[in-house]
Amino acid sequence: MVRLYQQLKNIYHLCQAHAWRLWYGRPERGMKMYGVTGTNGKTTTSILLGSILREVYGKDKVGLITTIVFWLGGEEKVNETKMTTMRSQDLFRLLREMKDRGVERVVIEITSHALDQHRLAGIALDGAIILNIAREHLDYHGTMQEYAKAKSRIISYINDKRALIYKADDKWIQRGIVKSPKVKSQMSKSRISTIGFTKSEAARVETLLEGDWNKENVLAASLLAKAIGIEKEKVQRGISRVKQVLGRMEWIEPKFSSINFQFSNNKLPRVLIDYAVTPDALAQLYKEVRRMTSGRIFAVLGACGLRDRGKRPEMARAVAQYVDELVLTREDPWTEDEAQIFSDLERGLEQNLDKTQTLPFRTGPCLMAVAKTKQRTNRPVSNGTLSDGGSKTQNSDKAAIFSGALDDKSGGKAKPKQFSWQRITDRREAIKYCIEKADSDDVVVVTGKGAEMGMAIGKKILPWSDKLVIQELLQEKQEGRVV
Repeated sequence: MVRLYQQLKNIYHLCQAHAWRLWYGRPERGMKMYGVTGTNGKTTTSILLGSILREVYGKDKVGLITTIVFWLGGEEKVNETKMTTMRSQDLFRLLREMKDRGVERVVIEITSHALDQHRLAGIALDGAIILNIAREHLDYHGTMQEYAKAKSRIISYINDKRALIYKADDKWIQRGIVKSPKVKSQMSKSRISTIGFTKSEAARVETLLEGDWNKENVLAASLLAKAIGIEKEKVQRGISRVKQVLGRMEWIEPKFSSINFQFSNNKLPRVLIDYAVTPDALAQLYKEVRRMTSGRIFAVLGACGLRDRGKRPEMARAVAQYVDELVLTREDPWTEDEAQIFSDLERGLEQNLDKTQTLPFRTGPCLMAVAKTKQRTNRPVSNGTLSDGGSKTQNSDKAAIFSGALDDKSGGKAKPKQFSWQRITDRREAIKYCIEKADSDDVVVVTGKGAEMGMAIGKKILPWSDKLVIQELLQEKQEGRVV
């Protein structure tokens, strides 16, 4: 019934998209349009493709629409909407502005919501990428089958005889797209050229961007660029210009630091921010961080309100298998009860922890047995940069988890390693706790918001930046103002 209601609403969205397209004078006409979809990696891949196009056609001729930034030719603007693919009115208004500025080629990061709601109606793509399909947005789509179906709708926007790049060894791309008779018929009718790539092929890619997943992003962008006729040398130059994507595997330094503390011997930990919000993305991120870290890992994790509740326990489990200490905190609760969000996350830490597991970063089998100590306290919270108007208290639910062993080089005996978690509602206090506790050989990882500049509490979006808060806290510790 809920899905039927959404389908009826989508008819309205379709009519609305056509209306705004006409209102803004069909701005996409005369511009080459490229779309990137997938669960993880859309923003980075879109920026990589945009950089390649800039290398060939010049900065002023390329437009970009992503979660974090808009390129309007030579001008770049921060995306403050908290939407990846905006409403059709905003989308066609932005395309009109690009067209008026002389933009000739546009890369659009496209979500499953946008595809399901026909926000791009009337746009014809000259190439597209489907990166991967993993659990996300099931609060909206209901099932993975419906989610994959929504992603496959990008194919209906591709012009005849154009290219579709996709990950060939992705389970849900195979089920929902490659092996779907309806989709195969559609691609055959439009004579779409399909180019698949695999994880093993991507492993051979060289890139300045950290993380094995970025090799897949680089390969996907490169394949589409080559499919539209861009020379290999220009593809490589465009890729090489992207040394960092804001809020994606981004190491943060003190605000006024004149030293590269990431590799120095001072007392500051390394701190990383990343947008990862799915179990799969979190697992990949923390696996990479564990691989490069000799010390402890402190994790700051939250979950967005009014979103897929079913993925929350999986998110917590994905993080817990790699870290030494996990702090659960606020992340865009919107109007959902935060106690419910925390409870969902904590279920992932309480379930199935009495079974023997081999954790990826440990050398021996790990017995994870919960010694739960539920301690509810109301502790005063020092002033943060956010206030939701409520009382400044924080609930702390602690669970001490004995887990496994590391190799003991002095005799080969197993060393017990302690994993613990707690709840600190105030996000600034959660980050502060980890930075205070971490040493110079440790890493603090803060996920969920990346480069976003706002926090959604209730029906308001309040100013917030993980990066700025971390810079301030690192600066305080560097100057000895944090004990």
